[in-house]
Amino acid sequence: MTSDSADNQNDLAPSFFFDHNGNAHLAWGTTAFGDPAGDIVHMKVSDRASYPNLVGRLTSTPGLPDHSPRIVPLTIAGQKAFLMIWVRIQTQPHNQVVYRLFSAL
Repeated sequence: MTSDSADNQNDLAPSFFFDHNGNAHLAWGTTAFGDPAGDIVHMKVSDRASYPNLVGRLTSTPGLPDHSPRIVPLTIAGQKAFLMIWVRIQTQPHNQVVYRLFSAL
């Protein structure tokens, strides 16, 4: 996934998805952007040479581990949207399946 010389940033459970224009994106859980428990982030595959500058956060709930994202583009009543489903460890060791519907990446 990514490379850090100290090997202290965890990247977990990557998945590919396509936006409404057919652009491939990669989403994954990582500790590389400040939350030691992990955020879910994404970037266009075509932007991979610009890592980490063009990475965007999809979740940010400090202290709660998020991982294994799956994202699907939808069109609902003519409106473009994305449905994201992922795993969150709310109270260890119990996992919860969480979802979010959003209109822009």
